[in-house]
Amino acid sequence: MKKYIFVCFLLFAFANAQDVEIKNIDEKIFKIDSPRVGITIDILSGTKNSFFKEDVDIDGVVVQQQVEKIALKGIMNNRAFINNKWFGLNDEVEGYTLVSITSNSVLLKREDRTKELFLKNKKDSFIKIEAR
Repeated sequence: MKKYIFVCFLLFAFANAQDVEIKNIDEKIFKIDSPRVGITIDILSGTKNSFFKEDVDIDGVVVQQQVEKIALKGIMNNRAFINNKWFGLNDEVEGYTLVSITSNSVLLKREDRTKELFLKNKKDSFIKIEAR
């Protein structure tokens, strides 16, 4: 009899926990579904595009800043194929020093800046070769 009561208690507690979980999910869906205030098109069109560097005016001469484009294409035998050239540890790449090479990424450092480049996924048709 005690086992029967214990099992009934567990079933009741489990059913009550399911109801609480469903109520929490319903509350979250209601919060997502409620309208939110966003940014207007006028404000958005006046913001700077963070993906492009702007021209700089130096003493009346407009100088266009260069955008750094560093692309990792492959890794093989602790060497990295970056911008169509092979580099090893401590080599200079576009002003950065190559400090680390892993099986799917490289780490570049320059003074206080650090960049980590990753290989693309297999579905992006890039080839990744690893030595064992």
